[in-house]
Amino acid sequence: MENQNGTGVLQTQGGRALAGAAAGAVLADATDNNALTGAAIGALAGGASCNAGIGGPCY
Repeated sequence: MENQNGTGVLQTQGGRALAGAAAGAVLADATDNNALTGAAIGALAGGASCNAGIGGPCY
């Protein structure tokens, strides 16, 4: 999946934040924790992964 700039969605900070939120919510729900809290933590981690150099560069 690419955005209009020709880069992958997971190569943007927003895309990674959304993916992290989804993963965090699913993981939290599966472990009987608060899905909203899991989504918030996942979004922060996903967005921060751009600045940490994890998973390639962000554009």
